[in-house]
Amino acid sequence: MNAYIRNVSISALLLIALLALHFASPPSGGLWLRTFYDSTHIPIFGLLAIGILSMTPVSWSGQRRFLVSLSIVALLAALSELAQVPTVRDASLRDFISDMMGGVGFLCIAMGISQGHSTYRLRRLSMLLIGFVSMTIPLIPLGIVSAAYT
Repeated sequence: MNAYIRNVSISALLLIALLALHFASPPSGGLWLRTFYDSTHIPIFGLLAIGILSMTPVSWSGQRRFLVSLSIVALLAALSELAQVPTVRDASLRDFISDMMGGVGFLCIAMGISQGHSTYRLRRLSMLLIGFVSMTIPLIPLGIVSAAYT
C-alpha cells in the first residue's frame, strides 16, 4: 500500500472518531465539568486540523496547506455548531472560536516544528509562539474555574 494512501486512510479514520467524540453528549455535572468539556474543543479540532493537513498534497506550499486545512476546519466547526441548533445542546460562537483557535494552534505548532516548513528560525519560533498562545487563550476559563474550586 502506498504510504500516502495509508496516511490518508488512517487520518480519515481518526477524523471520523474525533467528530464522533465531539458529538457525544457532555456529561451532566457541575460548572467545572461543563467548562472542562467545553475546553475539549481545542484538542479535538486541533487534531482534526493536523489530520486534514496530513491529507493535503506535500507538493503544495506550506501556506496553501495551512490555509486549506484551516478552511476545512472552519467549515467543520461551523457545521458542528449549526447541527446543535435543533438539539438540546448549546451552539455558541465561543465554541466556534475555540474550535478555530485549536485548529490554528495545532497547525502552527506542527508547521513550526516541521523541518520542511521553513528554514528561517525566527519564522518557526513565531509559528510556535502563535500556536501556544492560540491554544492557551481558550483554556483560561478552565483555569479560572479550576482555581475557584481549590
